[in-house]
Amino acid sequence: MSVISLRKHRAKIKSPLIQSDLLPRAFDAFQGNDCIHVLDVGLGVPDTLNFLTQFRCKVYFLDLFEVLNEDTKAGAAKAAFDAHGEVLFDVCLFWDLLHRLNDAQLAALSAALETHIFSETKMHSICNFSEVDGWDYRIRGISQLEKIRSKPKGYLDWSFTRLAEQFPCARVVADQHAADGCLEMLLQTE
Repeated sequence: MSVISLRKHRAKIKSPLIQSDLLPRAFDAFQGNDCIHVLDVGLGVPDTLNFLTQFRCKVYFLDLFEVLNEDTKAGAAKAAFDAHGEVLFDVCLFWDLLHRLNDAQLAALSAALETHIFSETKMHSICNFSEVDGWDYRIRGISQLEKIRSKPKGYLDWSFTRLAEQFPCARVVADQHAADGCLEMLLQTE
């Protein structure tokens, strides 16, 4: 295969798409004119930002994985959140972050998040039980996510019991398996 045909072949390869019934539910309550506050623990991918423009919202980007790797105590995560002031998040997009945190990191994240959520905050997260590679995600539409292979993320063994014990600031209200083996979750504060 020539270099030119190899480039054309790679250009035809599409990233996997995930149909999502849960992502729209994270935004259902915010279709009006109210300004919402969205926490995105991702990298601010342009497609996701374009999606968020359909809402009146302010988006906060926070690389919590790096913060929690530096210090598993709540202090480091709390300082990262507090840098944004006293904002209360309406929606938190955790992508696959929760699946990459150990017990101490999950507990630190929960403790730090407590003062930045309220009784109707919704959270969206993904777990990849069948994958050894990591993924980055982008929102293609209200019910469609695109997976982009990235460097391995170090996914940890995981269960709903563990999440309930170590991440008490929210509970799973719905979950759904996608055809590719990933588990999508919608969480909400009590």
